[in-house]
Amino acid sequence: MDAELTRESVLNQICPGFSEADARAIVELGPEASIFAILTLAKRVAELSGLVGKVDPSVPSGQMATFLKPKTKGRRKKPGAQPGHAGSRRETPKPDKTVTHSLERCPECSGSVSRCNSSRCRIIEDIQADSKPSVTEHVIPRYWCAQCRKKVEPVVEDALPDSQIGHRAICLAGMMHYLQGTTLGQILDVYNYHLHFPVTEGGLMQAWHRAGEILRPWYDGILEEIQGQAVLNADETGWRVQGKTFWLWCLASKDAVYYLIDPKRGSGVLKKLFRACFNGVLVTDFWGAYNSVLCLAKQKCLPHLLRDLSRTRHYHNPGGDWPEFHRRLRRLIRDGMRLKKDKQDLGREVYERRKGRIRKRLDELIDQGWKEKHARRLQKRLRRHREELLTFLDHEEVPPDNNAGERGIRPAVLIRKNSYANGSEKGAQTQAIFMTILRTLKMRGHNPVQVLVDALKSYVRSGQLPSLPAKITAVG
Repeated sequence: MDAELTRESVLNQICPGFSEADARAIVELGPEASIFAILTLAKRVAELSGLVGKVDPSVPSGQMATFLKPKTKGRRKKPGAQPGHAGSRRETPKPDKTVTHSLERCPECSGSVSRCNSSRCRIIEDIQADSKPSVTEHVIPRYWCAQCRKKVEPVVEDALPDSQIGHRAICLAGMMHYLQGTTLGQILDVYNYHLHFPVTEGGLMQAWHRAGEILRPWYDGILEEIQGQAVLNADETGWRVQGKTFWLWCLASKDAVYYLIDPKRGSGVLKKLFRACFNGVLVTDFWGAYNSVLCLAKQKCLPHLLRDLSRTRHYHNPGGDWPEFHRRLRRLIRDGMRLKKDKQDLGREVYERRKGRIRKRLDELIDQGWKEKHARRLQKRLRRHREELLTFLDHEEVPPDNNAGERGIRPAVLIRKNSYANGSEKGAQTQAIFMTILRTLKMRGHNPVQVLVDALKSYVRSGQLPSLPAKITAVG
């Protein structure tokens, strides 16, 4: 049988509507035709699933298989400080002791040596292998108060009442777990093996629960403070509590972030977060629950629209008037983002005129009668959020994307991957409190451990927390 005719007949069989009868017809052509048909089908399946030269643009790089990632052309720029920038290095520490070295033989030829009149100094800072925790016995005398008619004693502020673990040990472990994503097992290894600090998983969790309840006023205060910002980004992702699906909500501003773990993903959670009208611009994706928030204005994430366009073209390859819809919407979004970027170089009159043209193009795109189903699907979304797509052109500080919200929730996603979420709802509450406070303190330029230690000492001493530190402003 002619091989070319066989291949042609096989390719004609592989088409939409392929049935069992078609498969039997290929088998009757012989082994060569069957093998070629299997290989051709395998290639088509690979192409359709994105395994050959195609990747889903909506899949984040961290969730994509390594062999699917396209090869990069090289690093965009040279790593490190760019030419003209002043170099930086850690400060030289002050030595605690001095060691003088001597030499009797040459290390290269083993010949005799004599002392010169010059020498050099080298500073080495390291962690000692026998580092041990500081154990302090507090002698607490009792006094009689004639006015209170009872015995009183001085306050020990180095630890919580009835606790043998000091504030710094608790806060350092809390930073490792809730800020850096270190697992409990890894923390126990560091404490037990290196720091020689015997501690158990249950002991740490109980200490974190107690500290979390004490720090709750800061947690609630961050929510109130963050709602007073002019621009607020919001995002949500899945979370696991006791093997059940919960949701991690994130509100992010320029110098604070707030996390909430809740079993619901609907508008009821947003009513807890926004009990009053938000007097600012809320930047989110197109999740329907955000429609229930009352605020000054909203901005939807335009890169989500671009990814939806790419995903639809990649998976569905629609025809009809979809190519025109895809081209016009994609160009409209990119022109709007380019206009915002060039605002400083344009005069106010030119900027307003171009902004009006973009709004007119959006209205024409929404009002046009599209026939392809995917075009009508996105047209419906555009019509629903007509007033929330170009808000970034009216406000200088409003971005066209929700990158700030996604960057705010990303550290929590990494923690979720390492620590496998929470085993109880109480643990989820403690998780949200510590992640919120630690992340906010870091964003504001503070040492989170030292701030928490000072706050707990103040609480033990006076029964009240100090004010949450504000952002450290650069001087000069």
